[in-house]
Amino acid sequence: FKTISSIKAIQAFILLALIFLMFSACAGCAVRVAKEGGVRIAAYLTFVSMICTVVAFSLMATNTWYSDLRNVGSFIPLKGSNGRYFAMPTRGWNYGPSFVITICVFIWTALSFIYFLIAAKMISEQVAEVNDNTDEHADYAPSPEVGKNAVAQA
Repeated sequence: FKTISSIKAIQAFILLALIFLMFSACAGCAVRVAKEGGVRIAAYLTFVSMICTVVAFSLMATNTWYSDLRNVGSFIPLKGSNGRYFAMPTRGWNYGPSFVITICVFIWTALSFIYFLIAAKMISEQVAEVNDNTDEHADYAPSPEVGKNAVAQA
């Protein structure tokens, strides 16, 4: 029994989606260090993962192997307990769990992408607000005598 190349492509895109989601989670957790930039990177990695799930689903939907499963009169190769392969006839299967899971992952990544963008915007606004408050209430003033970039305490 040989795995056809289109099934390998589907598996590759699903695996890529998983890898990009793992990197996205790591980037999203680095918010203390990377601030807005880490969350934006997490958003972009999530977007790439979302594209991978769309590609995988489109390959599944257009693949003749999957469409044959949905037609009555097709056969699925199964391995028996004795180690030999036999053909099990299909009975008009609908889209299986892999289609449903792929759609759920797409929805999840789309919502995560939007959430990461909103979080990045909120973080940048909070940082800007803190910087504005720090500048207004600072106990120091620039001193032209000390140097161009030096700050003297008041």
